[in-house]
Amino acid sequence: MSAVAELPRADGVEYIELVSGLLHFRCERLNGTMSTANCAGRAAIAEREKAEGRYSSCLFCPIGMVHSGREHPLRILRQAAAAAGATREVIGAADTPACCPRCGRGAFRIVHSAGVCVSCYNREREARIGRNAKGKAPITFKPLRTWRVGIVLNGERTYALVHGVQSESEAIKRLIKKYDGALGFHDEQPGTVAWDADANRFEYRTAAGEVLLEVEYDGLLSYMPVAELHPGEVPAQPRAATMRMTVHEAANWLKAANEEDDTLKTTWRAQSIVCRACGVSQVHARQLSGHVEARCPACEDSTALKQQPRRAPGAAPRAYALQRRSAVADFNY
Repeated sequence: MSAVAELPRADGVEYIELVSGLLHFRCERLNGTMSTANCAGRAAIAEREKAEGRYSSCLFCPIGMVHSGREHPLRILRQAAAAAGATREVIGAADTPACCPRCGRGAFRIVHSAGVCVSCYNREREARIGRNAKGKAPITFKPLRTWRVGIVLNGERTYALVHGVQSESEAIKRLIKKYDGALGFHDEQPGTVAWDADANRFEYRTAAGEVLLEVEYDGLLSYMPVAELHPGEVPAQPRAATMRMTVHEAANWLKAANEEDDTLKTTWRAQSIVCRACGVSQVHARQLSGHVEARCPACEDSTALKQQPRRAPGAAPRAYALQRRSAVADFNY
């Protein structure tokens, strides 16, 4: 077997051997022809340096990942979805790398040290130093906090702590970016929430009545049962579980919530809800003409109606008409 035959190849890409021992292909991102070795080198540099300049086009490129010896991201995502109990096939990416995880807007530049766009980074810096460009204290900045998210990593259900975020939606998106989509999400609690009347607090307990302690290591949480607490030990504080809903459930829930705070926009924004159908992506939602639409970018489940096919020119009229959005109540949220 020749050395060229052993080189990694991405699905759907046409290769040609222009130079002996090297495979070349047409790169659409760079609008040029390059070898797989050059592609692998650029992908490795972009991943290592999180480059914004010369190698920014190669960041998160699935073809470059295959050429550098890593598994195709869609295959990894499908494995994570299966571990999370998916009921629909994953056919797309779980996230859009060009979007800021905090504000959700399409960002032309991400400050990789902070993981947010330039605008969000400036607002965070103003809150940190206590003044804005006018020398006044910022009053609209939402304080940063820590969120716990239930994740399925390497087939095991565990929990992750994400520090310094404004919302659970940002926490979920940061985890997706951190693990390159190779994780799912679950909505289970580590134990039963019980009330301790003596200590006047809620705490996690096992079915046998043992108290759970919370241990954090490298951003992941583990819960350890103990028969009794020793001096200085504090039981794990109960937290809300990660929300998993279908797109229809999410649209109903978001419509009710939007009547209170009116936060939905006319553009698609990721929400703090994980799609129940695939378990690997956030539900995206928007509000148009008083209706709430929801969709999942990974499994492409959506509340949007599909129009019935139009009749061909000259064909006899059919008995049915095109369905309009207001015609089916199940899709009006």
